[in-house]
Amino acid sequence: MTAHPVNGAAWIASAHPDPKSVEAQWQTHCLGTATVPAGVVFDVVRMPLPLGYAVVQTTFSVEPPALLADRLSRRAYLFVPPGTAETWDLFPTAALGRGYWIAVPKPGAVAWIDDAVIWETAPDAGGRMMDPDQLRTAVRRNTGHRGTVTRASHAEDTPR
Repeated sequence: MTAHPVNGAAWIASAHPDPKSVEAQWQTHCLGTATVPAGVVFDVVRMPLPLGYAVVQTTFSVEPPALLADRLSRRAYLFVPPGTAETWDLFPTAALGRGYWIAVPKPGAVAWIDDAVIWETAPDAGGRMMDPDQLRTAVRRNTGHRGTVTRASHAEDTPR
């Protein structure tokens, strides 16, 4: 994918009630991250990092979607349209929508710490997201899992 970091940054910031504060957070936070709400401009589907890589590598040969990698927790985040979290129920993933905030580095910025949160693929200006049905199929294909699990079973996913 051809990344447009500045425009991708504006797209990410547009999710925040005060988009200008996102740039300030990127400049001052010790890890170079800002927190933005899910469920406004996008929802995110969180999964184990190796699965996130596999999903993107086996689904896209050109122009992969934005992939946020948290190397500390070994989790990947793929961006999907808002509202996806309301019906998402596929193990071993969890969808985060309204009520959740995620920490994101500025697209195009160099990670302040090697094992921190980084963009493996930066978002583009148009905010291209993963199609939920395509993501569901890719997760199933890469895990061999056909079942679902309710959101309630993801105790660590309670909004704060």
